[in-house]
Amino acid sequence: MTDILSKEEKIESHEKALRRYLQRDACIDCTETNWDDFAVHDEIWNSVAGRLEGRLHLSCFEKRLGRLLKLEDFTDFPVNNMLKLGYSIGIRQ
Repeated sequence: MTDILSKEEKIESHEKALRRYLQRDACIDCTETNWDDFAVHDEIWNSVAGRLEGRLHLSCFEKRLGRLLKLEDFTDFPVNNMLKLGYSIGIRQ
């Protein structure tokens, strides 16, 4: 006997797969998936997230930290270049 999925079952299956795919990159605090990638020094990350498996938005990370991040909190990794530019021109403080 052959299993044949109805059109609705196929759509539902694809929607579930898409949700699972998107959730793997969702912020574990707010569940949103839009990203501003950043990298902070290990001691700062570990104080907030430890061995967290998942991602955090910058603002969600700051909420956990209890303060805004400072320029010196960020590593020299290229992913931070735009953030550092924002600090240097006064967009972030």
